[in-house]
Amino acid sequence: MPITKGQGNPNWSTEETLLALDLLLKHAPAIPDKNHPEVKRLSDLLRTLPIHPSESRNDRFRNPAGVSMKLQNLNACKTGRGLSTSKVDRAVWDNFGTEPESVRKIAVAIEDGAYLLQEQNDELPGVDDNETYNEGTLLTKVHKVRERARGYRKKVLNRSKKLTGVVSCEGCGTEGPKILDSSAREAMFEVHHLVPLSEAVSTKTRLSDLALLCANCHKLIHAISKRKKYAVTIEEFRLEITD
Repeated sequence: MPITKGQGNPNWSTEETLLALDLLLKHAPAIPDKNHPEVKRLSDLLRTLPIHPSESRNDRFRNPAGVSMKLQNLNACKTGRGLSTSKVDRAVWDNFGTEPESVRKIAVAIEDGAYLLQEQNDELPGVDDNETYNEGTLLTKVHKVRERARGYRKKVLNRSKKLTGVVSCEGCGTEGPKILDSSAREAMFEVHHLVPLSEAVSTKTRLSDLALLCANCHKLIHAISKRKKYAVTIEEFRLEITD
């Protein structure tokens, strides 16, 4: 049987698949059918998520029958029998299929994060493949929105100056080119949020949750966290880049 692609609708994203996995794990070993009230609720939720543009959807977009089919796809990842599965299905199952508590936290964060992004007046940050965490693009965008929140950057820069007398990267230690004045050097530094994506939406940001990194280290810590499948600490990151 072919992989479900939504009857002409966009392929399922990582976030959507994680929400379906949450429902599957909640009811395992049973697989809720299209008439189940939670399948219908998930169908309604998926239609509100800011993931796929409206022009790419038809009237069957993430309907209860499609959601029920996705649950069967994910169950096939577990059993290795039955329906064919997509690359996203297999990746989500491999990363999270045996962690129902983690999936529940991520599912809540995705729903809350969707509302947060919808409330943003500014243009949403772009996310490339190297930056995208295993939890998907939506929560990665939430992560970046919080990193760029007004007020945090100045506080983290001031903390660096107070601790060392200069602004420096907490990863590699660079202070930037000496030929530039201090304000120009500061432009190369970015704020990194250390809290796991599944908690970042619901927890209040503290200064201790933030690190100051140069642009290169910021990209690297995202990539390493994605590879390790958890948010690495600054200490772990330093070990990674100095080995």
